[in-house]
Amino acid sequence: MKKLVFLLLLLSTIIIMGGCARKSSLKNINGEELFNLEDKSYFVYIYEDDCEECEQTLPIIESYLYVIKEEKDYKNKSTVYGLNISKEQNSIIARKYEGDNGQGANGKSFINDVTNWEELYIGTTPTLISIRVREGQKYAEFEAEGYNDIMTRLQNHLE
Repeated sequence: MKKLVFLLLLLSTIIIMGGCARKSSLKNINGEELFNLEDKSYFVYIYEDDCEECEQTLPIIESYLYVIKEEKDYKNKSTVYGLNISKEQNSIIARKYEGDNGQGANGKSFINDVTNWEELYIGTTPTLISIRVREGQKYAEFEAEGYNDIMTRLQNHLE
């Protein structure tokens, strides 16, 4: 049932946004803010300019944000912040990881257990990560990359 609600809201959001130029509900942050937000647990949608799949994924993110804001059953779910790695101040993390144990489909991202934003490697966009707290310290975890995987991860989070 929750998946159906999400899909219906997603569809209506895409239809409404189809011809409308409107401001995004996604709050963007800079890399320096990544581990310094007041929230204890949240997602970060990492994207870049001129990325077609990133543009296709944005309505999914906005639908999720709408659901957790407007539907009382989802008010306690983690929010999503945006991080544009095309911006000069964030571009340091737009790089491919060449070591062992990388994350993502091709292992070219390094995210898990990172506690300093400048140590992240984001090998592809769009990417969804989470920020959590363990033993009093915030750390990053890989969640998904690509349109389909990000949509599936956010749907599962609502269940």
